[in-house]
Amino acid sequence: MDVALALEAAGIDLLEISGGNYEAPATTGIVKNSIASREAYFLSYAEHLSA
Repeated sequence: MDVALALEAAGIDLLEISGGNYEAPATTGIVKNSIASREAYFLSYAEHLSA
């Protein structure tokens, strides 16, 4: 959270938190529900940041 807050103070308004996935690259725009539920490693952190 400290880094995110420092970035916000510096004027950064977008932070992508990603663990990456070779099998389903984010650039394809296709996210299956089964993948999202298994691999949302940073979901709680992202939800906390967006609050």
